[in-house]
Amino acid sequence: MYLVLTAMLALNVSADILNGFNMVARSLQDAINSSKEQTNSLMDAFEASDAEKHEKFGANLAKAREVQAKSEDLFNYIQDFRAGMIKLADGDDYDQDLLKIVNEADVNAPGNYGLRQKAEGEDGTRADALQRHISDYRDYIVNIVGDADPALVNRFNVMFSTESGKDASGEVIPWTQSMFEYMPMAAVNALLTRYQNDIISSQNDLIKFLYGDVGKADLAVNAVQAIVIPNSRSVMQGGQYSAQIFMAAYDSTARPIVMIDGKEIQNGRYEFTASGIGTHSYSGTLQIPGEDSIYHFTSDYFVTEPSATISNTDLNVVYLGIENHFSVSVPGVTDDSKVSVTAAGGSITKTGKGKYIVKVTQGEKLVINVSADVEGRRVNMGSQEYRIKKLPDPRAYVIANGEQKYEGSLTRGQLKNISLYAGYDKDELLDAKFTITEFTLVTSKSPARTTTGSKLSAQQQADLEKLKMGDLIIVRGIKAKGPDGIVRTLKGAIQLDMK
Repeated sequence: MYLVLTAMLALNVSADILNGFNMVARSLQDAINSSKEQTNSLMDAFEASDAEKHEKFGANLAKAREVQAKSEDLFNYIQDFRAGMIKLADGDDYDQDLLKIVNEADVNAPGNYGLRQKAEGEDGTRADALQRHISDYRDYIVNIVGDADPALVNRFNVMFSTESGKDASGEVIPWTQSMFEYMPMAAVNALLTRYQNDIISSQNDLIKFLYGDVGKADLAVNAVQAIVIPNSRSVMQGGQYSAQIFMAAYDSTARPIVMIDGKEIQNGRYEFTASGIGTHSYSGTLQIPGEDSIYHFTSDYFVTEPSATISNTDLNVVYLGIENHFSVSVPGVTDDSKVSVTAAGGSITKTGKGKYIVKVTQGEKLVINVSADVEGRRVNMGSQEYRIKKLPDPRAYVIANGEQKYEGSLTRGQLKNISLYAGYDKDELLDAKFTITEFTLVTSKSPARTTTGSKLSAQQQADLEKLKMGDLIIVRGIKAKGPDGIVRTLKGAIQLDMK
């Protein structure tokens, strides 16, 4: 499953989490397909009503068709954006159905495509253009509703918000950056699919609004249809499901009777706590008081598993005594202040938007727990366990006039300024500071002499001055103290000769 192992070591996004993003994207795609079928049914009903009473339904039907066209334009624009981004990550052989991403853990492709490529025929980057298209669509649909339904307007504003946010330090983070910068491909694809789902959902809401708006003055019983409007068809496990059930055209003096599972739903609002991952459905009836006709309705919803991106941006384990850098993000939660991150087995400090430093001093495992405020409720978004390990032994070097050596030759000119250093190679992922506490020097012309610290003693310096070309220099018994407080004796020895 991992095509770039080294990248996965540097950014430890687990396979389960990446698979969770893909499950969310696939669930949203199912929701989109279902919503499109609902759109067709709504428009069929609208068309039928218009055929019977064109003078009454004609104007709003024209608006509904315009809503369809603009919604389809933005939906396709995002579809092309997703395709281009996935192609950049996976190459020309990418899945054109956009259901499978090979390099799902790639954190560079979203930023490179969205933030660092110019939009074709438009000003700014691709991300800037996408932000404008989403904002323009939001303003368009909000303007259609106007003051008629403040709750619906508020929902549209929240769903298609592209405002900048702030991190813990108060720094302003543009929407484009929070969407694409250093985000895994799987997460960005899921977020863009969510926007597509919101577009189709909003399209349906507007068609229902336009259809219901026709009959405010009178109740056209021969055109009555039971309508179900969920706040969202995709619900996080533990989240609140909410749906408004009403007639497309009704008289406020004749409030309909809504029944689900043999129970009357008060005020036509159906709410419950969602459980059970997957697709669920329910059905019921709607009846006008004093009328014999009963209208049946069905609807479905999707319950997704809570998920969070928990990634150790430096390593795939945590080490004692050093700062372990983590980044945490929760899909669908853009307000960083609503995300809570705790560490069982260590201390955790927030350093910026989604950025944390974890320190551990003992133990064998660390558990990072993430929760978030979702619709006013604290929801557990997931956790991940890491092994706690001692820092590996560093490599020791001789520093001669600024040049690192652990093998080879020394010139006489380099003998005047020699010290020892211990650390990791520059191409290793791990970085930590070590202090040399003791070492022993042996030469071809002198016995073993031990000193403390990283500098040569006066006697050791004198021993080096006696050497001639070809004479050996061996440094052994090197001890180094790391940031974890452990003094370790390094294996092997440094062997040099005089040049």
